[in-house]
Amino acid sequence: MSLEGVITRLAARLGHRLDDEVTARYRRGLEAVAQKQGLGLSTFVGLLDAGLADAWDAAVDAGAVHETYFFRDPGQLAVLAAAARAALHDGRPYARALSVGCSTGEEAYSLGVLLGAIWPAATVQGFDVSPRALDVARLGAYGARAAREVDLRLVSPDVFVEESGARVGPRLKAAVRFAPLNLADFQGLAQLGPKSADVVVCRNVLMYLKPGPMDAARQALVEVVRPGGCLVVGPFDFDRVPDGFRACDLGAFKEPAVTPLERALRTHAARVGGSVLLRELKPTPFAAATTVALAVPVTAPHSAATAKTLAHAQTLADSGQHQAALQALDALGDEAAVQLLKGKVLLDMGELGRAELCLRRVLLQDPNSPDAAFHLLLVMSQRGEKDFVQRLARQLSALLREEEEDHELAHGLTTAMVRQTLARLGLLG
Repeated sequence: MSLEGVITRLAARLGHRLDDEVTARYRRGLEAVAQKQGLGLSTFVGLLDAGLADAWDAAVDAGAVHETYFFRDPGQLAVLAAAARAALHDGRPYARALSVGCSTGEEAYSLGVLLGAIWPAATVQGFDVSPRALDVARLGAYGARAAREVDLRLVSPDVFVEESGARVGPRLKAAVRFAPLNLADFQGLAQLGPKSADVVVCRNVLMYLKPGPMDAARQALVEVVRPGGCLVVGPFDFDRVPDGFRACDLGAFKEPAVTPLERALRTHAARVGGSVLLRELKPTPFAAATTVALAVPVTAPHSAATAKTLAHAQTLADSGQHQAALQALDALGDEAAVQLLKGKVLLDMGELGRAELCLRRVLLQDPNSPDAAFHLLLVMSQRGEKDFVQRLARQLSALLREEEEDHELAHGLTTAMVRQTLARLGLLG
């Protein structure tokens, strides 16, 4: 296979339109990857011709565009933060965000910081076509160029600023996950799911695609946004505002900038502008509901065998045999019901750090779990995270109506329990 053949095959794999500019970019990328591996370009092409998987992973990385850094396009992020606060005020917290074409992860982590300051249980799923970029994202360690737009000291303690750059902390890592996705793979797009996210960010990615893959990706991204949610794209990714959406800037929202980060982003927004596409709310029971999303029951066990083991572990924990309960749970997978019980057991043991990670994993899979949110509040209260606890308490308080009788929110968790706990902590507003 010639170099030209490799470039043609790579463009087909990524769904990119192939012109002189893209061909030159591919060539430079392949030369850089070959040099980094101590190989000549012809030798590297030979490995690709042999079908070596690692070589093709490297080639995909060379063909993808990796221009990214923390809080890129702060004008758009300022509008997104304002939209998130407006949605929270209406009882529709932005609980799940997708960063599509997230590259090495800075954008996904930026969303985690921004949305997490507004709704503490918010989770982010990052997607990218490059396995090597995703490896960097999961590591969460970056050089100085990754922090060139906004002062990262504003987002501490989730991001640690160091002389050499920045490092993502464990709490933020627990809220942000990464997975492979090729926007040119029609079947792969199906994993996004209709109306499954409150925020979808895919900036300056679609513009590189050929017409067929571009149209399919546009449709998939539009369908994934929930009513009232936001779609954030680059200026050349869409040729028109999709039906059911409207373009919004900061002038459309009256919510204040609460955190130092939001104030910094608004300073940028006033200078460079920015807009997002907001999906209109429709007159449906979902849109008219006054309860927040936390009222949805927690994910149930996937199998009878798992349910049986969970019941056994619960019995062990109730009798004070915490280590035995953990051993039973460790034999199961990472589904939400397992991590939820594990988080509760670790909380009882005083293992607050491990308990927090488990409960955040639950919220990653089931962002609407009141049980996980309630126990995460208990963990963070014991850790002295006052701001976090107060934000989460305000949302749990929305589940309580003084005129209503006590009712169950999740298995074993009632509104009375939540009310009594918030009152005991001095958090019942």
